[in-house]
Amino acid sequence: MPTNSATKISKLAVVILAAGKGTRMKLPYSKVMAPLLGKKVIDFVIQAAMNFVKSHAQEFHIGVVVGHQKESIQDYLKNNSLIHFYEQKEQKGTADALKAFTQNTKFEYDHLLILCGDTPLLTENHFFAMWEKMQANPKENLAVLSTFDLSNPTGYGRVISTPSGLQIMEEKDATMEVKKVKRVNAGLYLLKKSLLKKLDEIKNTNLAHEFYLTDLFSQDPKVVEFCFEDAQNFLGINDMNQLNEAESVLKKRKIQNLRREGVYIQDESSTFIDWDVEIGAGSQIAPFTIIKGKTHVGEQVKIGPWNYLENVIIGNGCELHAHNHLVDSKVGENSQLGPYARLRPDCDLGSETKIGNFVELKKTKLGPKSKVPHLSYVGDATIGSKVNIGCGFVTCNYDGKNKHQTIIENNVFVGSDCQVVAPITLGEGSFVAAGSTITQSVGAGDFAVARTRQVNKVGLAKKFLEK
Repeated sequence: MPTNSATKISKLAVVILAAGKGTRMKLPYSKVMAPLLGKKVIDFVIQAAMNFVKSHAQEFHIGVVVGHQKESIQDYLKNNSLIHFYEQKEQKGTADALKAFTQNTKFEYDHLLILCGDTPLLTENHFFAMWEKMQANPKENLAVLSTFDLSNPTGYGRVISTPSGLQIMEEKDATMEVKKVKRVNAGLYLLKKSLLKKLDEIKNTNLAHEFYLTDLFSQDPKVVEFCFEDAQNFLGINDMNQLNEAESVLKKRKIQNLRREGVYIQDESSTFIDWDVEIGAGSQIAPFTIIKGKTHVGEQVKIGPWNYLENVIIGNGCELHAHNHLVDSKVGENSQLGPYARLRPDCDLGSETKIGNFVELKKTKLGPKSKVPHLSYVGDATIGSKVNIGCGFVTCNYDGKNKHQTIIENNVFVGSDCQVVAPITLGEGSFVAAGSTITQSVGAGDFAVARTRQVNKVGLAKKFLEK
């Protein structure tokens, strides 16, 4: 899309209508706050608007009209300094929602882009197409109305061409003849500010007794339409089926984007990747993998089947074998995990580390080239570099009331089937013999063994075997 200053809108206001209840969703919160690929529905609408105004407006202002569950929306978006809120105090229709913006904004705009907060599939390309249509005859065109054709238009407002301009009829008010019309209103509008003079003239003389925003554009010869071919992208989220449909479309877009960036995804039908996930070139994702949140996967990473990753950072060259569960943690480059490894929150693994099968870590820092190969639990621990921990190791970090720290310094060797009772320190270069329960700290270079002396009773095995 061209972005030179000649094509830019001088002063653009964007209004996102997000005041509706969305009763068909049956959610305890606004439908624009419904979860969608690790984000909320409204996030996608705002991002599309942001992308457009930053490229095609010299000055801009983004307003979100809220009403139902306004507090949750405002709290969720409070850290975005570019978003301004306007309240529709009563649900009187879309024209009334727009008034909440026009009567309260202090931003001086010349063009207004109106979109719905429940249309997450729209992109900046749709807005740019509207702007191009407006620019085709800038002196005459007051507004561009988006439309598309449907074989089954039930539920949509119909768009009818008349000698005096377009007419939009909501389905509730449409005659049987009008209901046969296939062209429908897409709910996306671009207009010049001067058209808003008619906003106060809109009446609620319809079956719903609402003030329809569509009446602003009806039968005005200076309102033109842009008929889009991609009707699916105008999908509004009104129930859970539509939410799932939108998720399927966005999921496909996400995977296609990753593939274009050099990521090999073996089976997109069984792979689920949230929108904000980043994956580097050359990485491979096996089926039945779920990657959520703000996870970052480096380059040349191999992720086997049945992995779950949420808000984790995976360094370059790592390999995750099957069936791992990682949350809120970091894995250094060229490390190996699993199968069946679990990283609970606040784990930080250095480079070239190894976490083996059936190992669980919690709030643990593991230094470079250290290994916890199998069947161990390590919690609230700081472990140095080149540490080898044998099979069946347990940090006894909880005394029933408080959690305590275990410190294992560099180059320590811990044999199999050992426990350390925290708080405790294993000094650098120390050695813990297999089968030990360590209750006191071990000094640097020391050898620790904590087990009873073995006693062999000659011939006594037969007595127990007979039982």
